[in-house]
Amino acid sequence: FKAFVRRAAALRALHRWADAVEDLEDALKLFPKDREAKDMLEKTTAALDESREAEKLQAAEAEGGAPAETAAPPSEPAEAPAEPEGPVRIEIQEDSEDDEDIDEGLAPAVHANSLAGLSSKDFKALLAKLESQEAERVRFCARRGGKGDGAPGKKEDTRKVDLKKIEEVWEPSRLDDCLRDAERCAVLWKKQQGKVVPLRTDVTVVATAEEPDEREAKAFLRVATPRVIRVLLVLARCSDHHCAMTAPGVRHIWPLLSSDEWRNVVLELLMEWSQRSISARAMADFAGRYPDPHLQLLVDAATKETKENILPPGFEEVAMLAAQRLGDGGDADADSAFDEMVSGLSRYSPAELAVSAIGNVCLAGQGIQAFKDAMGAHRDEVVAALARHIKPMNWRLLGRAAGAVCNLLRLGDSFAGAIERECTKPLVDTLRDEVGEGAKESATPLMNMFKKNQAPGAKLPGTDSAVVRLLSALINLISVRPGAVQELVDLKLPDLAVGLLSRDRAAAVLGPAAQDSPEEL
Repeated sequence: FKAFVRRAAALRALHRWADAVEDLEDALKLFPKDREAKDMLEKTTAALDESREAEKLQAAEAEGGAPAETAAPPSEPAEAPAEPEGPVRIEIQEDSEDDEDIDEGLAPAVHANSLAGLSSKDFKALLAKLESQEAERVRFCARRGGKGDGAPGKKEDTRKVDLKKIEEVWEPSRLDDCLRDAERCAVLWKKQQGKVVPLRTDVTVVATAEEPDEREAKAFLRVATPRVIRVLLVLARCSDHHCAMTAPGVRHIWPLLSSDEWRNVVLELLMEWSQRSISARAMADFAGRYPDPHLQLLVDAATKETKENILPPGFEEVAMLAAQRLGDGGDADADSAFDEMVSGLSRYSPAELAVSAIGNVCLAGQGIQAFKDAMGAHRDEVVAALARHIKPMNWRLLGRAAGAVCNLLRLGDSFAGAIERECTKPLVDTLRDEVGEGAKESATPLMNMFKKNQAPGAKLPGTDSAVVRLLSALINLISVRPGAVQELVDLKLPDLAVGLLSRDRAAAVLGPAAQDSPEEL
């Protein structure tokens, strides 16, 4: 079983989807109920279908005709429902700011299709196509040549490869070129930070004036890095398949979290990766292999209560501008100030992104011992921070913290014991505030006002009820720590739970979630 699954993973990396499907089907014959293999088979089958559509698009281009946009498979919805204890899908708004004014002539393209070689206009056009056209994303990720429906040189009546035949080599896709840019950005960033291992200890590097190559490297880093991250973010957001294809970039993008300039957009990408099973497992594997400093950087974003972590990016400037408009007076100015405040609050703060990413990665890495050992070093710090976030009126971080607790309980007795000590009372007290007598004093009226006045189709972070995640965390706690039942009884949790057995009461507590999903109710 392990041999089939591991070979299927290698075949997926080679874009030999048909062979990977065969291996996964054989693996499931041995263990039909394995969830990871079933999930990988489903995604690989979808990848095989898309590769065939990509071949049709490439054939249409070769014939000189314009490819039809409807030929590509439909994209997934922007928001997918998730299990309460699973990853949480969110919608992240893109920055509307223009690229920095950089002398792009100093950023040489290291290869023909490097993103650094595009002008600002061409890159914006490419990004707009990737965001709006599924067929463009398919072409961007598809390799040319090779044999998509089978292994090169494979004999007809066997799974073995005929070594006497020459294997046809794939041409790199635009995504492969993007990942090459990401790798070079990571190398240049580490070199710029001085995080390199000297080959000889007896040689001292003397600081000199910047050489032309060094100036070009810095220019490449400034131009290519934000472009690579934005392209990967668009692809990761669109579908499981495209997100899985960008997963090799985890090891190159995560180190950039140490940059103040790119920190928030890197967190957005890590958050998006953490919501998909294959890329989330890649994150857990990378964190287990190289925990220092990568895991510490993510933990710091979730645990340190600094202004940079708690506030959405750029919110201070938005608040100052809104205050000026209110000072000017007038209904129009008041409406404009309110719209600006809602726009500023619609961005996710680093703490929100980091807490959700940690919870999702813990769900994916529960079977990776190296990851659990690495997380164990940060256990007390993470659990204490989550306990602080689980409190009434904390409408931005409450639900995410409860979801993270739900997933951290899967990492073993050590985490379960710490959560029982630190989080049991905050979970029950906050649930009582959400559904009990103190519910009228919670942040719900404020959220209702924001939801009433926000633009149609907009989604403000924190407007969903946290009751489901609070209950899920308590259910998991009871499952892994039966000894916690007595404390929960002393805190009168049964009274709260029995009150929710009324359908009308549960619908009132859950709000729109109950109307949209009867199963959740």
